[in-house]
Amino acid sequence: MARLYKCYGTCGNKYEKTELVVHSNKNYCKPCYEKIINETESRKTLYNLIKTHYGVTFPTSMHLAQIKKVKELNYTYDDMILGLRYCVDVLHLKFRPNMGFGYVSNNIEAAKMHYKELEEKQQHNDNIFSDNVLQHKTVKVAKIDNTNNLKKSKFINLEDILC
Repeated sequence: MARLYKCYGTCGNKYEKTELVVHSNKNYCKPCYEKIINETESRKTLYNLIKTHYGVTFPTSMHLAQIKKVKELNYTYDDMILGLRYCVDVLHLKFRPNMGFGYVSNNIEAAKMHYKELEEKQQHNDNIFSDNVLQHKTVKVAKIDNTNNLKKSKFINLEDILC
């Protein structure tokens, strides 16, 4: 019987060594590994957005502490990214290095609602303009009768005059 190793992800199950992936000297099953990688990428993206919009070289300790508090409220890094983009793109807020992350954390729910509505509108537009709705129909036009009855009635038949 082979030795079983523990997955350090959220599942906590035990697997054989061949079924696990090593990341940062810890063993993860494939679903947990994908979650860890996605979370790491989202965190890096959030930090880069903070660097860009706040004008800092790295998020300050105040930012990191506030991000940790928001994370404890069961929000993901993707939710925080949506909140930051909402504040910048929709609300047109300008951030300074000494400002905290509170504006973003207070607008996360509004951002989620805003982007959900945009997605629903996009799906509605896709349904309207799908191939099923737009169908090409050929229209046959009958030849128009160009005879002018008034013109015919004005003609004088010369044969009728001679007789």
